[in-house]
Amino acid sequence: MSGRRFTRWQLYEQVEPFGERAAYWRAGQICATFANIQCRTKKTDEVLTAEDFMPATFRDEDPEPPEGPSEYQRMKALSERRTR
Repeated sequence: MSGRRFTRWQLYEQVEPFGERAAYWRAGQICATFANIQCRTKKTDEVLTAEDFMPATFRDEDPEPPEGPSEYQRMKALSERRTR
């Protein structure tokens, strides 16, 4: 596999997760749904998310988007320049 194709797969995985990351996210969604239904007693209680049930290695480290173009947008722009 060429480096270019590998980079494209990495970019695609960021947009549409697949493999272990997607499996943990799906399981986390199910767990969060049940926990929010069964464990929350007041509307003021914290709402649990899928990431609360995922291993730390699969969690988003920076939930707030950084200012400026994302890494995906920068890589896409580089890829488009190379194809011209």
